Amino acid sequence: MKYDDLIFGTAGIRSQMGSKKGMLNVEAIRAIAFAHAKMLKSKGICGRAAVCYDSRNNSALFAKEAAMVLAGCGFEVYLSKEAAPTPFLSFVIRRMECCTGVNITASHNTAEYNGYKVYGANGAQMGAEESVLIQENLCRLDVVETASAWPVKEIPHTLLEEYTDSVVSSSSEIAVDYSRINVVYTPHLYAAAWHGGRYYAMCAQSCRR
Repeated sequence: MKYDDLIFGTAGIRSQMGSKKGMLNVEAIRAIAFAHAKMLKSKGICGRAAVCYDSRNNSALFAKEAAMVLAGCGFEVYLSKEAAPTPFLSFVIRRMECCTGVNITASHNTAEYNGYKVYGANGAQMGAEESVLIQENLCRLDVVETASAWPVKEIPHTLLEEYTDSVVSSSSEIAVDYSRINVVYTPHLYAAAWHGGRYYAMCAQSCRR
């Protein structure tokens, strides 16, 4: 099966989920992860990798598949135990000194979409050069074998606590009485830095009290 119908844009790919060509599914995620790993290794990069995901349909499954492919390619992979705010991945990459990271998310897109976003060692999304190389690798792929049960480690939960504390402390200029908050609602909790960061922190602080 050819994968040239998977269009890898700046920093990653977003597409509807389904079984048709060009859609995201387990096989497509494996192919993207393999092309991602191949791009890095062609640059002499191989080390720790972090994989996180949001609360969308299939995000946990796609993250697990991506993690196993990267592990099978020789990376020391750390996978989030639960859905996390999008900026958390950048925090993990820098704190754990990872060489790359993957976020399974489609940002603000509607529920039928998901995505595979690639990050560099600096915690920022990879640029156009890396995107072109991953796209070229995808176009050359014919078959990607089923991901084996390669060892994947868990991102320490303490890092999520550290991330929450850092967001709360950096937001101290806006006075919020967390003791009065019982429920916080946002339709895009994991979609963007604002929702994923501030509101997650507010929920966390409220639950602690």
